[in-house]
Amino acid sequence: MLNKNVKTIIKATMKSIIVAFIYSFLFFGVLFICFNKSYKELKSTIDLISINNKEVSSKDVLIDEESHKLVVYPEYGTKYATLQIPSLNIDLPVFFGDSMSILKHGIGHSSSSYFPGEGGSILYMGHNNVGVLSKLKNIDINSEIIVQTSYGKFTYKVYDHQIINYKETDKVPTNKGEEILMLYTCFQTSTFGHTEKRFVVYAKLENSEYRGEE
Repeated sequence: MLNKNVKTIIKATMKSIIVAFIYSFLFFGVLFICFNKSYKELKSTIDLISINNKEVSSKDVLIDEESHKLVVYPEYGTKYATLQIPSLNIDLPVFFGDSMSILKHGIGHSSSSYFPGEGGSILYMGHNNVGVLSKLKNIDINSEIIVQTSYGKFTYKVYDHQIINYKETDKVPTNKGEEILMLYTCFQTSTFGHTEKRFVVYAKLENSEYRGEE
């Protein structure tokens, strides 16, 4: 009789545990869905705030006439330039910043790198999509890359391109002393997954024409 009662108690206890587990699973599942939705809504709001499609003028970006150094920079998320690669028929807007929202609109300029004309390395990034940088892998050595900013026109010549791993941050260094433009995009991507490879183009400054000097 005792054993029968023990078995009954054990069965009832197991049933209670299973029911509690199911309810807990459903509770945390709903909580996760709600939190994830709120997070996405918050991220979308932040992205909308971060992008500013207003094109800056020469009044929005100030440059010292003698040293050609920027003394007033464009706001984050603002379009301040266009990127042109004539040999690939590429003509894209350049925004200051590299958020996902910015990259949906064109080329993003890494905020940790220098600006054209400052004499340091510049890192531009873009998606490897049709209409953006899908044709970048076809670029040739000595091809021209033109960056037309609100304060001047800068022409770069390609001297190298490499396929790297995204963890190789030393391949896209932020250096001062020589003006190098680096274009950075995913390599061999597909809609079914992501790749760890990146395609990087390196170009040296060949000519600069500041506003008022053309």
